[in-house]
Amino acid sequence: DAALVHFAAVLQEQVRGSDVAARVGGEEFAVWAPGAGLTLGAQVAERIRAALADGQWLWQGQRYQLTASFGVAAWPETSATRQNLEVQADAALYVAKQHGRNRVSMAPTAPA
Repeated sequence: DAALVHFAAVLQEQVRGSDVAARVGGEEFAVWAPGAGLTLGAQVAERIRAALADGQWLWQGQRYQLTASFGVAAWPETSATRQNLEVQADAALYVAKQHGRNRVSMAPTAPA
């Protein structure tokens, strides 16, 4: 629980004022970034990832490094509808995890 609280604080420090960050599952969080395209979304995710990995989490007198993986999707770049964004971001997250974790992966762009 303390690690989740630490990550939530990192999220609050790294997202833009118009963004919304929320815990959507046990260890899963989502950031909704209105008006951000795929590139900016990936930059925000990378900023969060780096801040978490570069920082130290102090728990019970010991320092630990925490890492996270991110999947990024954006409408209309990766999906014709907004309803599919969560599925696409989740699929991109699993790609990041399969390629070694502690990284950002973007959903493929939709065909023109």
